[in-house]
Amino acid sequence: MELLDDQLADVRRRAADAERLSRDVDAVREVGVSAGREVCVEVDSLGRLVRLEFGPRAAALTPGDLADLVMDTLAAARVRASATVMGMVEAVFGAGSATAAALGETYRPVEPPATDAPASSLPRRGGPPLLHR
Repeated sequence: MELLDDQLADVRRRAADAERLSRDVDAVREVGVSAGREVCVEVDSLGRLVRLEFGPRAAALTPGDLADLVMDTLAAARVRASATVMGMVEAVFGAGSATAAALGETYRPVEPPATDAPASSLPRRGGPPLLHR
């Protein structure tokens, strides 16, 4: 009976750890700022953009250069968010665990498409087509 009690206590502890981790991961935010402070982005734990701001120097950039700077700054913030989350996951479940490996797939930074071709030449709903390089 004592073995069963110990196992039940372990399951409860792991469930509490997982619940706490879930809350902590949901709260993760990472900020990226370009070297010249033209662009500031904030991403959540999944690397989704939650804030985008342009500094005064952004107006001096061409649209293409500004787009590149936004994407580069966003990519850097996504990498940091992923590293933060994976550090939290590994602290709870262990670096080599199957759980950490599975969650690594979810929290891996999103890779941009390999092509510069527009996804669609159709106008966006509610506005003109997006600009592409």
